[in-house]
Formats: sequence, C-alpha cells, structure tokens
Amino acid sequence: STMSWGSYFKGAQDFLSNASATSMLEKAKQAAQEVAEAANKVSETVQEEYRKTFVDLDCKIMQVREKLQVMEFPSEDKIDRLSARLNHDFAGRMMIFNMSERKYDTSKFQGEVVEVAFKGLPSPPLEMLLELCLSAHHWLSLDERNILVVHCFSGYQRSCVFLSCFMAFCAMAATAVDALHEVCTAVGVNDASDILPSQRRYLAYFQQVQQGIFPEVGRLHLLRMQINGLPKFESENNVIFRPYIEVWNGGGLIYTSLAPNETQPAASCSPDDTCAAFPFPEDAIVSGDVLIRVRHVHADGSKETALRFAFHTGFVADGLQLAKHELDSAAQDGRWSADSFLDLVFMRIAAGDDQDSIELPDTLSAVYEKACSVSRKLAAEEKKRQQNEQSAGASSSAKAVAEGGMDEFSELEEALRRAPGSTPTSDKPSASSPTTVLAPAAASASNVAPAAEKAPPAAPAAASMSDEITESGTQKERRKEEDEQNQKEQEQDQQQQQQKQQQQQQQKKQDEKSGVPDMDDLFNDFDAALASFDGGPAKKAPAPAASPSAPQTEAKKANGVGKKGDDDVFGDVDAFLADLDKS
Repeated sequence: STMSWGSYFKGAQDFLSNASATSMLEKAKQAAQEVAEAANKVSETVQEEYRKTFVDLDCKIMQVREKLQVMEFPSEDKIDRLSARLNHDFAGRMMIFNMSERKYDTSKFQGEVVEVAFKGLPSPPLEMLLELCLSAHHWLSLDERNILVVHCFSGYQRSCVFLSCFMAFCAMAATAVDALHEVCTAVGVNDASDILPSQRRYLAYFQQVQQGIFPEVGRLHLLRMQINGLPKFESENNVIFRPYIEVWNGGGLIYTSLAPNETQPAASCSPDDTCAAFPFPEDAIVSGDVLIRVRHVHADGSKETALRFAFHTGFVADGLQLAKHELDSAAQDGRWSADSFLDLVFMRIAAGDDQDSIELPDTLSAVYEKACSVSRKLAAEEKKRQQNEQSAGASSSAKAVAEGGMDEFSELEEALRRAPGSTPTSDKPSASSPTTVLAPAAASASNVAPAAEKAPPAAPAAASMSDEITESGTQKERRKEEDEQNQKEQEQDQQQQQQKQQQQQQQKKQDEKSGVPDMDDLFNDFDAALASFDGGPAKKAPAPAASPSAPQTEAKKANGVGKKGDDDVFGDVDAFLADLDKS
C-alpha cells in the first residue's frame, strides 16, 4: 500500500520526540511508584490500627492451628473484650485452659474454663500434662466445630509447652520439640531464648512417654546440692552471694534452708569462695515432679531468684549434674560464670524399701498407658490418612497421563525436541527447519528469501538384519551416497540460516548505533521524491549498491507520490530538518 511523505516525516519526528523524553518518562514512573509505595504503607498502618481497635478490640487472640488458640491473660481491663470476641465466634464451642494460677470471672466466657494449677512449676507436671492432652482430644472430638483456648499469666511459655505436647500427642507433629517452633512463631515467642531449660526437659519426658518409656516407680532421698562457680550478685562488704535453697514437691514447699524467722541466710559467699554446698535433712524425700530453687537475699532483705530447675524423679539416674545453660534464670544471666554448674546428690529409694515408701497408684499408671495408647492410635490414623492422600494423588496423575497421553517428562522431552537448534526426528518441518526466512524489515517483498521447495528428506530407517544380508553391494553404496547427500544438504541449510541470522543481528546493531532505524532508506526515498519534482534539487545522495529501497521508490513514482500538487511535502521537510537540528 502507498504512504504519503507527511506520514514518513511524522513518524521520524515522533521517534525523536520519544527518544528525548525517555529519561523523563522513566523518572516519572519511578516517582509514581515511590508515591504508590508510600500510600500503601500509610494504608496498611491505618488498616492495622483499625483492625486492632475495632476488630481485635485491642486484645490478643492468636491461632496456632484451626482449633488451637492462645490468648493473653484476661485481666480486668481486657476480660470484657476478650470474652466478647470469643463469645461472638465460639459461644458454647470453646474450652479454656487457665494455666495462670490466677482467678478471674469465668462466667463472662460462654464456654468451659478449666483451672490448671501447678504452683511454681514452669510447665504442668508430667501426669497432669498427659491428662490435659486426653481431655483436650476428647473435647475436640465431640464436635468438629469445638476449639481449645490456652492462656498463661505473664507471657505464653506455659501455653507453648502444653500445645507443643498436644500437637505431638495428636500426630500434628512428629515430636513435641518439632512442634515447639511452630507454636512459638504463631504466638510471637522466641523459642531459642524464651523457652526455659526445665520446659525443654519436660518436652523430652513427654516424648519418652509417647515411645512407651514410663517413669521409674520410686522416690529419691536428697542428700546434698553443690553450686560450682558462684555468681556475683553484690560487690560490697566482701559479699558476692547470699543464697538459700527451696525444694518444692507435689505442689507444696517441703524444705527451705531459710528459717521462718530469719531475714538473712546463715552463711554468705565471698569473692574467694568457689562453691556453695547445701546439705539436706533426713526427711528430704521427693517423688514425681520436683522444683528446686536457689534465691539470693540482698542487703536490704529483698529476694531474687538466682537459679531453679525442675525434673521428674522417674527419669533421673543415680545423680544429676546440670550446666549453666540447663538452669532456669542462670542460663542467660551474665552474673554467672560460663563454666558454672550444679551437682545434686541423692539416693534412690525403691518401692517397699521402708515403711514410708509409697507406690504409684494404679490410676496414675493407667494415665500413662492410656495416653500412650491413644497417641499411637492417632499417629497410625494420621499415617494412613497421608498414605491415602498420596495414593489418591498418584491415581489422579496416572489418570491425567492416560487421558492426555503424555506425562510431564514426555511433554518436556517433546518441548526440547521442538526447540530451536534441535535436530528434527521426522520429515515434518521443525522450528529450526530453514523453510521460510524473512529478510530485514527494510527490504521489500521481492527481497524475501525464497522458501525451500521441500524439506530435506528424512534419513531412511535401518534395515532389518535379514534385509541387510540379502541387500546387494550396489544398493548399499547408493543408500550411503543418499545419506551423505542428505547430510550435506542439511548442513548447507543450517549454514544459510546462521548467515541470515548474523546479517539480521548486524543490521540490528547498526540501527541501534545510529539511533534512528532505517535512516539511509528514509533519505534515499526522500531524495528520490525531490528528484521527481520539476526544477527540484539536482543533487542526490549516493544510494548504496543494490539498495532494497529502489523498488519502493519506483512504486511510489508509479502511484503519483511527489507530484507538484503536493504542497505540504516541503513543509514537512522543513519541520523534519528543524527537529533534527534540535536533537
């Protein structure tokens, strides 16, 4: 089709204008993007404040799993908002475990609230931990809409320990230790620093029970405890440490080295002391879950916990030695030396050894067996469910392959076979077959490279052994010559294709270097147009040899382009040259 000269120069003018405005456009885009990002941040902040104030009612309820949630302690200033949120979503379908050892108005919650009391211990006692898991599982199994909510008093460590054990109990995780990170992440607790060593010890106890390793029956007679590597709590009056010891068992205090009427311990430690020893009385006999705490008394009478540790008598051997990182409070206290450690010396009292010995009741043993049995059953059910899902997925994949006729590996192989540069495996034209190759854009239709009249014949199939035996020597030679000829034709076609691609790349690089695509052709056409006028400029720019624009020029002359009646041509020329001088 024909095109007026005005449109040629208008296109060139637009090209120069766009080139000069590119940097400005990019800067504008960048500025707009920065404004959009700032607006999004403001919007997110506003939405977060709105959600916190009007949706969450400025109180925290965090979801660990679909049916497991943790909330902050329902203090007097937040209990109405917490209960309003939970009652709105789960009225009559929630059970709340209160692990705070604090009382509050439970009637505000439209659900069952269970008081879980274990005074002083960092986690529920082992037997209670198992009972809570059985109770929570039973509650959730009654109705698929039921949920479990857990809370502590200060922080969420106790809640994290219990939910980690419960997830392992229900086969939501392989072990309680594996579940710990997920639970802590959901509630915003750093499991590496916020979970106490004693709490990790109980996670290990729980895992042993799941494996069928129950605590040994019996009691311990505490003999002596010694701290090696003393802390420096004070630096005046030649005193660094004023310790006293407490032993808790069965939810109560059974021994303390600080007499009721005394305000200061009987002995203190100086900088020259390297250890502190605490002998126990004859009646210091413990069983089950035990908490030992060492406290420091300041000069003004105030008290501070220096260390504490919890353990179960059924999971310790003939002695207990704990390093600094295994002691609560001391683990992250810089006043303790890095090589500080503690030794606890005791004697095991087997069942029936003395008249005061007490065997574990049958109901307590039944709790261990039932918890282990239920946990194993749930693990087997979860394993079967996962196997069924895998089988269903494999069946779906097989069905898709049968319907589609090709699996993902076959599709990949077919895609690679059809990729440019691959060798055709059939007589059908492939993407690399040199059937039709277009010349550069500036060439006319007459300069388009002719298509190959036919694709190279495919290599003949290998003859069978019987045919090869009966085949004459002349036929073999002719077949060999045909194969060589076909191979030579394919190589020539590939060379031609590579040459044409190199020509296209060179032409593209020249266009990019000049900044104006096909500018030589544009000036050649422009000179030809001027020459067609009577009295027009006699000087012409020398055209390159075999210029592909010659046929276009002749076609334009035949169609009357450039006659005297086209008065706007010179105006377009002047405008174009003026813009060119400015650029």
